[in-house]
Amino acid sequence: MQKNILILVLLLSYSFVFAQKNIQDTINDKLFQEVIESASDGLLKPEIENNNKESSSIFNIPGIEGIMECASINSEKKSADINHLANFQGGIEFGYGVGIGEYGINNLRINVISEYKFNPYFSMGLGLGARLYYEDPSCIGIPIFVHFMVRFLDAKVSPFLTSNIGYALNVFEYRNGNGFMFNPSVGVSIKSGDQSFINIGLGYELQMAAINTFYSSYDSELQNIGGLNLFVLFMF
Repeated sequence: MQKNILILVLLLSYSFVFAQKNIQDTINDKLFQEVIESASDGLLKPEIENNNKESSSIFNIPGIEGIMECASINSEKKSADINHLANFQGGIEFGYGVGIGEYGINNLRINVISEYKFNPYFSMGLGLGARLYYEDPSCIGIPIFVHFMVRFLDAKVSPFLTSNIGYALNVFEYRNGNGFMFNPSVGVSIKSGDQSFINIGLGYELQMAAINTFYSSYDSELQNIGGLNLFVLFMF
């Protein structure tokens, strides 16, 4: 059952990221086409002479200044719309976590993130992830979180600070495993394209879960099963 949940999360994550990218590319292509059509529409019109005979060699451009101004305004508006849509980004993160403390558990981690870039420095979005805990095959966490990222420089290479805050579902199959999650991280962001980045970071994940301190008892208490994590986040 737990493996099926993990596979479902991975498939949904893959579909979510690439569907978002395809939709954005389609919308951008359509807007670009509208910009070209708006700029060229109505610029060339045949002149009708006084004797109602159409001239095939002379073209009149009535109100050329007004038409060019209108085309320029429409082009700027469409360009702004394109830039606005381009601020939406999708990303996928792969990493490994090392448990710290008495209850910390090593885990393989994956996150899928959709964010909006408000400016070159700050972005915010939502994320869905999966945590495969090695200590127990039934330990799989499904975190749902809000994602924040700050890039300190508008450059090809920049340090960054990121934070994920949310709640993990189904951490343990046979225990009351839902729990609060907080994951601050720091690292280096490398710009690999116009809208794509490779982020390499180190963080600490606080993951609360209800743990049975004695297996013979049904009593449980909240404990932190998280620890340090190293990850690579691809944004595009």
